[in-house]
Amino acid sequence: MNENQNTGDDASLAAPRRRISSEQIWGTIIFLAVIGCGVWYLINNFRTQAREKHATEMRQQQTDASIATLALKYNAVTNWEATLPDRGGAQPFSIDVSRALNISANPYDALDGTNRPVLIKCNVNDIFEKDGKIIASLSSADTTNNLSLELQCSPAQATTFASTNQFLSFAVIARCQEVKRLSGDDEGFLVKGELLDAVQLSEHFVSQDASSQQDEPDEPDAPQ
Repeated sequence: MNENQNTGDDASLAAPRRRISSEQIWGTIIFLAVIGCGVWYLINNFRTQAREKHATEMRQQQTDASIATLALKYNAVTNWEATLPDRGGAQPFSIDVSRALNISANPYDALDGTNRPVLIKCNVNDIFEKDGKIIASLSSADTTNNLSLELQCSPAQATTFASTNQFLSFAVIARCQEVKRLSGDDEGFLVKGELLDAVQLSEHFVSQDASSQQDEPDEPDAPQ
């Protein structure tokens, strides 16, 4: 008798089963789907950024290698500004820049190492003709002292510059021949000379010899 009574009491104390509605099931599924999409997005975004970073680093390594190869080919000066004298924060004189760019009285005097070509990263401003010569108008892109360069170039070099986006940069090898300070304290210097070679620096790196039809660098063509 008591056993039956206890059994009845246990049954009465048992909690009633809770029925899960279809709305709750679908709500849980949607919640898990949203969480899964968020996790997938974060993982995919991280992978995309990692790929882009790696691609950027690879392009930069290719660019650096190409610039180093170009400088080595012409034994070019790559840090000309490091040789400028300290003027106490004042702008250097034209003679300072002239000496830093290795300009000598004899343009091809190799006995004392003067007039070595110089590597400068530049933007293309214009291409024009003057006295039957093709001149590339460039501006330095990564120098403390602004340089406006007018470099005599070959038709092939002019075509290379003219066929590219004007917002692209180039690493150029120039044999500088004349320096003059431009008007105004912050206008920089006008540099005239001869363009020996150039490689394009762009988002999608292109290695391009802009003077494939030039003579070898140790025997440059005399200006016409």
